[in-house]
Amino acid sequence: MREADGDFITWIEATDSVEPDYLQHLVDIQNKSNADIVISGFKEYREKEFSQSVNLKPYFEELEDNEYTNIDKYRALLLFLSHWTSFFYSWGKLVSMRTHLGVMYPKEFINKDMATTYKLYLHTNNIVVDGEELYNHHIIDERVTLGDRDILADYEDKQRVLDEMMMITEIMNFNVAAVRDLCSQVMNNEYNAAMGKLSESWKPKLDKLRSELAD
Repeated sequence: MREADGDFITWIEATDSVEPDYLQHLVDIQNKSNADIVISGFKEYREKEFSQSVNLKPYFEELEDNEYTNIDKYRALLLFLSHWTSFFYSWGKLVSMRTHLGVMYPKEFINKDMATTYKLYLHTNNIVVDGEELYNHHIIDERVTLGDRDILADYEDKQRVLDEMMMITEIMNFNVAAVRDLCSQVMNNEYNAAMGKLSESWKPKLDKLRSELAD
């Protein structure tokens, strides 16, 4: 971030790829819409095999007829939390450097993207969602790269991130009950995913951690 000197920034994960016209496409949309953030659809691959296409066409009727649509600031939280988990991550987006003013990627969090990206939405005047799927997101088997202790630490970290986001929601007094329910759904999914990765001897430790975090 310190080395960037342009007006916009985009991130590509080390294991991901983009189509040749990906960046130009997002820049063209930004020029048309003057958006602070342009969000791309993407194709998801698991272990190099195509898994699914992910975009917001089912959730925005306007995308059926138009190339893109605007969404309203913090209300994006409800939509993205419930339908599109890539909301949390930096990749697949063209983001104005202006939105980063006063926002730091916290060193204390493992999931730095998850702890930061939603805050950028609060700095926007105009967000655009694109229906094209020009970003290729590759998911690798985390059991190869993460040990049991790391999986527990990752679960705890994500809960801390959502707790912080919940605090901001309460301060803004924005649809608190709905956001709380959606955060609960996210962590239920994280719990089930972690249970599928942990060795048997570590599963009771996750249950204990989950209970402690709920208190």
